[in-house]
Amino acid sequence: MHTKTREETSLVSDVLIAIIVIAFFTVIILAYYYMLNEETRSGIVKDGEMSARQVETEINEYFSTSVDAIELTVYTIDGMLENGKSGEEIEE
Repeated sequence: MHTKTREETSLVSDVLIAIIVIAFFTVIILAYYYMLNEETRSGIVKDGEMSARQVETEINEYFSTSVDAIELTVYTIDGMLENGKSGEEIEE
């Protein structure tokens, strides 16, 4: 039976230490990648939400302007009708 020499034991010990160090750094790299991925995803979602809110504001302003124009027209026509204007005068 062959017994392990001191050099073989040292070699096995060095290989185990190298594997542990490599595994440690691999875990650190994977953890960093995961955190970076989550942060990037969160940033993309926040950008999308802000963009949606901006579009919502712009659409509301657009519709508000249209409603204001319609209300002004209704007010003007009601005033003309109260003053007895004819349909032809109102169309002008």
